[in-house]
Amino acid sequence: MRKRFGFMLLISSLILGGCSLPSFGKKAPQSEPAAPTAPTTPEPAVQTLKSVSPTTFDAPIVGALAAAQTKAKLWQDDAVLHYVSVELPADLRLNAATNTYVFGSGKAAGDWWTYSLAELTNKSIRAIIPKDDYLGSSIVPINSNYWKMNYVEAFQLADANGGADFRGKHADAKVTLYLSHRSPNQWLWWTVQYKAAAEALLTLLVNPNQGEVLDTAGQQLVPPSAGTPAAGTQTSSTTPTSP
Repeated sequence: MRKRFGFMLLISSLILGGCSLPSFGKKAPQSEPAAPTAPTTPEPAVQTLKSVSPTTFDAPIVGALAAAQTKAKLWQDDAVLHYVSVELPADLRLNAATNTYVFGSGKAAGDWWTYSLAELTNKSIRAIIPKDDYLGSSIVPINSNYWKMNYVEAFQLADANGGADFRGKHADAKVTLYLSHRSPNQWLWWTVQYKAAAEALLTLLVNPNQGEVLDTAGQQLVPPSAGTPAAGTQTSSTTPTSP
């Protein structure tokens, strides 16, 4: 504002100086009338994962899970979903996350079967990984009765409760979400992890059943939603269904 005011004073002094020292005997040059400017149309706001409605992702997420389950059954007919991870793009643009679904089987007790799907290219990769090399063997099957929130909504809740501040301080921060049964109470949680190159780390927990948000110390940042079943009734399940 000071720069703009100073610039206006400078222009005013030049104009006033010109008026006080007219050039006698010469006709003052006439300025050309300004050409009318066409009204400008504001650029539409670009939606990202911060602003998009989470419900627009419900159908593709259910479709991706169904595809993963179908392929997992080709591996072992008793395959059950145990774990989900979602790696978000650095710029949080839409339809560019990488989703990985991890299945276990009683018939292949030492291995995990993984199905990774890149939203941007719609290409998938399947792999069999020994449990000792990835995740360990203590992860229980996901009880999808409590999976009522997709990763977009979980991210937005975490971002509104500390995540956005972390990203503001660390421009290189990457966001990854993990869905699994874990502490506290071995309930189903979205673990939302913000990680910067400088090894700064922020982890928040979002309950996909009731919507409360916790930090890793157990402090409640957002209370549970009203009218939902008590989270204390959560149990593991061996028959996951679509969220």
